[in-house]
Amino acid sequence: MPEKLSLGEITYIQRAVVGPTTADRIPSQEEINAQMDFINRCLGEGRGQLVGSEKGLIVVQTSDQQLVIQHSVYHIGFKRKPSWLDHYRPKSNAAAGMPDFVKDKMKL
Repeated sequence: MPEKLSLGEITYIQRAVVGPTTADRIPSQEEINAQMDFINRCLGEGRGQLVGSEKGLIVVQTSDQQLVIQHSVYHIGFKRKPSWLDHYRPKSNAAAGMPDFVKDKMKL
């Protein structure tokens, strides 16, 4: 098992979002799986370590019902930025539904 990094050793933090971040469009299961694959790659191949997480809620009110949409954000720390991160491309069409700030982070 890899040794845990101390917070002082972390020089780069990647923010990875899983799930919908706007009420306009709910991502498909394939897109969510691609987002999770990215996180797994960061934690596995990239030797990253989870340093924080957030949960976000969007409440959508229709005439007779209320829908609550949740997304998760994971902050993954690295000793240095992985070289593959600049060239990462998801395996699916997930980029079509990702918010611009996620595309910018992933260089899509």
